[in-house]
Amino acid sequence: MTHRHDHTDEKLWNSLKSATDSERAEILQILGWRHIRQQKWARAVALLEEAKDAYLRLGLESQMRECANWIGRCLGNLGENERAILAHKEVLASLIDNDPTNDWVGKTLDAIGCQYRDAGMHDLAEAWFGQAARQHDANGDAELAVNSARKWINSIAATRQWSSMAEAASIVLRNSDTIIDHIRAHVGTVHAACAGVAEEVDVVVLLAKCDRLVSACDDVESAFEVELAHVAAMRQRGDLAGASDRALKGRAAAREYDSADYQAEFLLQAAACLADVEPARAESFLLVAKDLGEVLGDTSIEDRAEASLMQVREHMRSAHDELTGSQQSLW
Repeated sequence: MTHRHDHTDEKLWNSLKSATDSERAEILQILGWRHIRQQKWARAVALLEEAKDAYLRLGLESQMRECANWIGRCLGNLGENERAILAHKEVLASLIDNDPTNDWVGKTLDAIGCQYRDAGMHDLAEAWFGQAARQHDANGDAELAVNSARKWINSIAATRQWSSMAEAASIVLRNSDTIIDHIRAHVGTVHAACAGVAEEVDVVVLLAKCDRLVSACDDVESAFEVELAHVAAMRQRGDLAGASDRALKGRAAAREYDSADYQAEFLLQAAACLADVEPARAESFLLVAKDLGEVLGDTSIEDRAEASLMQVREHMRSAHDELTGSQQSLW
């Protein structure tokens, strides 16, 4: 870019009348950037589309990709996720064809993951965040690798599909030196181990390490994550009574902290522990969790609560039918 960045909007608009093709593309891009800073997303998209087309005619691939990337981000801010994803995929295709080792490959993969996440499609987001984390890790960019891997871990947790957690955790542990990142990575590894989809690890040792790390920082959410991991480990060992008690204590702490999302998570875990022995109580917990998910606009919580409700209610119907049949046979 040139000194035109110092020009007023009025001067830029006036200069378009006599601008060459390359000057026009640059001016339109500057105006688009200014509208982004003003959060005028729709106008920014229109200007950047013009700039992108102008750069395309000039054969300036790098500038064209930059415009397309920011078009995607603006569309995401407008809630137009499908158009945003298409814009980012256009950038990605161009990069793979022309410059596959460019840093923007990982950034674009991450941007696509963000659009799927924001649309509530965590299963699709997880795969894109994974690709982004791997790309940044391979490029040796620790900060970007950790940033994408954090999102990858969150998407894995949202879908409860733990098979990629060990890889995501290893990227975080290799590239980050923050306590909170290490806690989340270890917690994810515990959940994966409890689900039986990770290499064998000593869950007790990992949880003890998590407890020590939590004691060294002042992060309430990390403490809740560690508590959820403890509950998962107790369930995996078959201590359902102890797990449900711990989950309900965690729920009480989350309520005191006014954290609706962690309240819901602890209630989901408590209900899972009680589903077979106290189904009516489990049902009441799941209804609260579902309502909390609705308040938060978190479809992942709502969907998991609804799926568990169906199972609990089916169990209650089966138990009722079995009891009714037994009573009839006595007569």
